[in-house]
Amino acid sequence: MEVLDLSGNQLVGTIPSWIGELHHLCYLDLSNNSLVGDAPKSLALLKGLAPDGRSPGMVFTNMQLYVKHNRSTLGRRLNELPNVITGTNNVVRSGSKNVICGNDNTVIFGDENTISGNENTVSGNNHVVSGSKHVVSGSRHGITGRNSFVSGSYNNVSGIYHVVSGSNNVVFGSNNSVSGRNHIVYGDNKVITGG
Repeated sequence: MEVLDLSGNQLVGTIPSWIGELHHLCYLDLSNNSLVGDAPKSLALLKGLAPDGRSPGMVFTNMQLYVKHNRSTLGRRLNELPNVITGTNNVVRSGSKNVICGNDNTVIFGDENTISGNENTVSGNNHVVSGSKHVVSGSRHGITGRNSFVSGSYNNVSGIYHVVSGSNNVVFGSNNSVSGRNHIVYGDNKVITGG
């Protein structure tokens, strides 16, 4: 079995440890249930999930894990400690305060994540993004690197070859294209519309 979607099934109790026996699992969705407690240690046995040893989270490789909107201690514990997600081709569907490194990862939504690497898609608020070729939307992001597409407001963008749209963004660097209104632009950048 590669996909296990148990979302919205009114499940109660803890995450069952037998899930760790599904060695080929690539996608696990336990969202919108009433699960409590800690994630079982048997999840570390999954092929797409391995303990990092250097951080309080896990290292994901080609694994989609979605556990938001559960109640009690599971939700609190997942929000108290950040998830540490490294590798390539991961999807973080939601969450806050995650640390995401690697290439070709997708953060579909969430807040206050730290993202580094290349070619990530990021939306939400208050992210710190570094690397290159990101697609970033939302507000109050810190973006460094090159070749990113940034939309939203109150973003701090530095580097080269970014495309920035929205309002109230601060842009540093050179060869950036800026559109929208009320931006503060430093360096050798092209303001397309607005000012």
